Amino acid sequence: MKNECKIIQDLLPNYIEKTTSEETNQFLENHIKTCSNCYKIYIAMKEELLIPYGLNDNKEVDYMKKFNKKIKSFKLWKILAFIVCSIFITLLCIILYRYLMLTRIYNLHLQTNKLTNVYYHAETTLNTIDFWKKDNILKRVENDTNVEKSGTFWRNLDTDEGLLILDSSKIYVYTPSGQPSENLPYGFIINYDTILKRLKLAINPFVVVKNVKYDNKNCYSLNFNGNDFFDNTVEFYEKNTGLLLFESGHSQFINSQESINYEAKYTYKLDVVSDEDVEKPDLSEYELKN
Repeated sequence: MKNECKIIQDLLPNYIEKTTSEETNQFLENHIKTCSNCYKIYIAMKEELLIPYGLNDNKEVDYMKKFNKKIKSFKLWKILAFIVCSIFITLLCIILYRYLMLTRIYNLHLQTNKLTNVYYHAETTLNTIDFWKKDNILKRVENDTNVEKSGTFWRNLDTDEGLLILDSSKIYVYTPSGQPSENLPYGFIINYDTILKRLKLAINPFVVVKNVKYDNKNCYSLNFNGNDFFDNTVEFYEKNTGLLLFESGHSQFINSQESINYEAKYTYKLDVVSDEDVEKPDLSEYELKN
């Protein structure tokens, strides 16, 4: 009997793993039904051999769950990275577009001072201005709300002779060099004369650059917020020429607590100025003052 039990116990692992033949199975089953000792060994062996398989199955399930979580987490990060990159690229394109627009406006506006025959009329909150330029001769007539400040400027760029004539008091004075200025009306864009300055302007979210229609002309519109002297300034530049057509804003006078809501409209005519328009004024009825 002992020899039979040893044979049975040697075969039990194969029996539990179901690798024995049907005849062997029958022999083993008949024996363990009648032998309590072999039955106990069978139960213990079965638990010892089968439980690890179950644990391995559970471990495999846990591993698959963790793997799926990692896959989902990776997909989520991939989606978030795509969104962030898309936003970054979009902002970069917007900034580049704004920078190119600002550079174009600046370059166009800079070219306006090279015009040699031009007339413009300006209507502003403070005064009206008529300006003539032909070659190197300038003439500027200002009609101010304060009549005493109204007058005519004249200047020869070749000799740098400059005059200010005040009709109300019948006097004239020689003006300092550079008066009146030969520059046509210019906006704030003229201050942004470097790549870095225009790039900072393009990045600034409070500066609005867009295309608009003004006086039936295609224009660039600039809106500067929080400027040093002008708050919420709006400027329109003609697309073809870069000429400043309109500006408005809240103006703070330098070295003063006073401020006003300022507005100016400009109209231009090219190649219409004659020699008579810019000839030196007759000063025979005026008195020279230092």
